[in-house]
Amino acid sequence: SVYGSKYDSTATPISLTENVLGVIPISSSGPISGITGTTANALIIEEAGVYKIDYFFQGSAAQTGTITMEVLKNANPITSGTITKEFTANEDNSFNGSVITELEVGDVISLGLESSVTPSDDTSVYLNIVKIG
Repeated sequence: SVYGSKYDSTATPISLTENVLGVIPISSSGPISGITGTTANALIIEEAGVYKIDYFFQGSAAQTGTITMEVLKNANPITSGTITKEFTANEDNSFNGSVITELEVGDVISLGLESSVTPSDDTSVYLNIVKIG
């Protein structure tokens, strides 16, 4: 079996520049087999194939605004791996998604946020990847 997991629950606000895609910090590794998890904020594919990627982000923002979360392959958004939401000020909001895609050896998978506002503290995020074919 080939799988990998990274997650983070932090009390540190995520630093974003307005309307510029930034990588979400996911520093802790969960169970990993056949995928490299030592790279900060990413999982690296060691075996080509079809993978299911599950992802989640929860947080709040001090102001109302739009936040877009994307699954990134080699720093580029994966088609169908993008979710955009309107955040209401000081309310918890969450993104939860799944995408099935072909990945190659050496592909770097991470999560990105683009926002018109800065997420506050107490964010949670995970990234799970499982080879299905």
